[in-house]
Amino acid sequence: TASSSTVLYGDNTWAAAGSGLTHIKTITASSSSDITFLDGTSDVVLDATYDTYLFIATKITLSSDDDAVRVSFSIDEGSNYDSQTYRATEAIYVDTSGTAAHQTDGEASAGATTIMGAAGNGSSEGQYFQMYLYNPASTTVKKSAYYISNEELHNSLFRLNYGLISIAETAGALDGVRFDCNAGDFTTGDFRLYGITNG
Repeated sequence: TASSSTVLYGDNTWAAAGSGLTHIKTITASSSSDITFLDGTSDVVLDATYDTYLFIATKITLSSDDDAVRVSFSIDEGSNYDSQTYRATEAIYVDTSGTAAHQTDGEASAGATTIMGAAGNGSSEGQYFQMYLYNPASTTVKKSAYYISNEELHNSLFRLNYGLISIAETAGALDGVRFDCNAGDFTTGDFRLYGITNG
């Protein structure tokens, strides 16, 4: 029956509304060398429950100037974060005069790959990103991720950065995702993990 907590679906049945995003875990950085989401640890779910996961990171500040934020993936319960990745990135820059520029970049890495680079470490220089991880529990196809970031660089440039990561793991399911910096630490930042409801 109809109520304030149900909706009418296309098959003419009343049921609870799907939320779309299910919040799984928030990790707040405080002079943290890395931020790690490992399936089965500290209430983290990163398995076949969802086909797609979303990471959202806000209010990131870094301890080192001109630093890079990186991501790496595990298939062995966090023993190693050395999965081979292939990354393609496109970026649009704007300076304080409003002049824009464009750049492309790529990387093949057995381990961490850069998703944000040349970030500033000023107290007001906030960095933000989101990353979709597709079908991490598959043991038959390679996994993939898509990310987009808003960055304030160390040299007063502002950048929209987006790209894809192909994770060259076929037989092994991903069970861990780690974010770190190339040189320093995350001074601050909120890192949230969501599952996107299947269906």
